[in-house]
Amino acid sequence: MNFERQSSISTSYTWYCVPYKQNGIVYSDLFTIDKFHDVKFRIKAHRAKYVDNRSVLHIQVQQISQFKYAKADITISINELSFTYETSCWMDYTRVFCFCESNSNNYKSDIKCDITWYGFVESEVAKRHMLSLDSLVWLTPRYLFSSIRSDVIIRVEKKFIYAHKVILSEFSPIMCAMIKMDNTKTINPCVQEISIHDVEFYIMTDILRYMYTGKLTHKIESHRVAKVLVAADKYQIEVLKKYCIDKLSRCVRVNNVLYVLNTTIGCNVPEFHERTMKFLVENIEFFDVMTVMEMAKKSKSYYKYFIKAFEDKKN
Repeated sequence: MNFERQSSISTSYTWYCVPYKQNGIVYSDLFTIDKFHDVKFRIKAHRAKYVDNRSVLHIQVQQISQFKYAKADITISINELSFTYETSCWMDYTRVFCFCESNSNNYKSDIKCDITWYGFVESEVAKRHMLSLDSLVWLTPRYLFSSIRSDVIIRVEKKFIYAHKVILSEFSPIMCAMIKMDNTKTINPCVQEISIHDVEFYIMTDILRYMYTGKLTHKIESHRVAKVLVAADKYQIEVLKKYCIDKLSRCVRVNNVLYVLNTTIGCNVPEFHERTMKFLVENIEFFDVMTVMEMAKKSKSYYKYFIKAFEDKKN
């Protein structure tokens, strides 16, 4: 395969009558592009209910091939709205395309995908490109909580935090949807206001700290990381979820494992829950057995992981 930049080839695919499932994920059929039949594509769609019976559509496009990186322009269109994503390091799924339904703008079920394909890219070239993209995000700590160039205010617990739409939208499709749907203005007409009602103020500051610096504070305690994980799961901040899981996996102890499991019970992190339940069972002598059983019964997945870990322990 020649990795040099090639002249572009375009293809268009329309996914008719998308069978949306509320809060579920659906996939289109695979489709290809001329001269590159060894590369396959498919659309991933997720429709989530938000507020006032409005929905948010999260769309991604996947490229499936034996090579890791590709250069392409991807455009997703629904009704009369369209968004284009240009990438020089397309590995698997694209970034999330976010469409918002309102009471006066209910999207039809068809999704159109246009791809302009430039070919595959050498790994080193793609990594340099990703590094430059990361720098745009991670080299912004001086804007953390700053009113400089701020175009959005986040209201939490009657307090407010200055932020920037480009950062919030890059990390969280839910916040991206909130920005698009909520047109509340402040005294300054150039600054928008959004309200967060289900996250504590200090947890929101942790989330923003990660978005602007790429890390949480060095000495943050496990109970706080668990709360950040819950918020990251709720607002679909995937990179922060992975960061929190890694941090919690390294600091779970007998004195905090029950709290971590209790706090994160509603999160979609099955592998982490399975490992944590296994740790609990392996150290069951430090706990009251009835307490452990009550924890296991709190969810079907917990009970399944408990039984599996208990059987592994016996063997």
